Amino acid sequence: MIPYNDRSFADGIIWVGDTSEEDAPRRIEEQLEAIGPVAPNFHILSFRKFSTMPLDSDGNPLCCRPVFHNWSNPTGERQWQGGRLNRIILDMSALRQSAPYNSQTTADFFMRYTPSHGRIVPDWDEPHQYISALDARPLIDRDILRVPGMAREPKVLALVETRTGLAIPLPKDSAIVWQFFGSGFGFEMSVWDGIALRRQQKMYPLYFAKEDRTNEAEVEMDIADCLKTLETLQDGRLNPCDLADPETGETDHTIKQVTSNRKDHNDRKDHNDTD
Repeated sequence: MIPYNDRSFADGIIWVGDTSEEDAPRRIEEQLEAIGPVAPNFHILSFRKFSTMPLDSDGNPLCCRPVFHNWSNPTGERQWQGGRLNRIILDMSALRQSAPYNSQTTADFFMRYTPSHGRIVPDWDEPHQYISALDARPLIDRDILRVPGMAREPKVLALVETRTGLAIPLPKDSAIVWQFFGSGFGFEMSVWDGIALRRQQKMYPLYFAKEDRTNEAEVEMDIADCLKTLETLQDGRLNPCDLADPETGETDHTIKQVTSNRKDHNDRKDHNDTD
């Protein structure tokens, strides 16, 4: 049994990476184990190839219909999940194409656990939430979720939590943002677009640096600067071409000037060659 410490806390990110790689399931599971002794019991399973199963209009297997439970629901009843979110829970490529810098979470898992008769079980009476989850047991029984092998769907893996019986899809290049408290009897995680998250970390390193996490004054100043820039854009006092690209630091004017200089240089070179 896990010793309980109500002040214990940890958080981190697990980068899912390329799910088609042979060692991806083992690599992700090792990172989960490295979190330490926590109440949930995680395993990585793979999906049978989607091409062998009937698919819905979003390209997802008909048998992999997600369920959800919101904080606001006072009962433990699961509900079927519908809507546009279902289109990206197994494959994030459409999300990345439409919103390269997105902050969209495709799945959530917030659960509390409790000791019971020498075992650790989910505390369904405590507030809990999960979104875009799959009912793992029937999928395992039908060999849709299986121990990772060669014949598997390459673009997604499944994070199975055996105590709740839920499976959370992990699409290719996603990221698991996790935290635990109370010696791991409280566990929360969300699945993000890992590529977009790395872009944001590169653009805003201060927001993601743990040592600067409590520097709220600088964060508020940065927010104020952004709001001021938006106001000047709306008032027509700032040309959008003067805004620097967040990754390169160049403006449209800079790019045009560099292009113009290169053209002048090439024109002079061609003229000299002709002479």
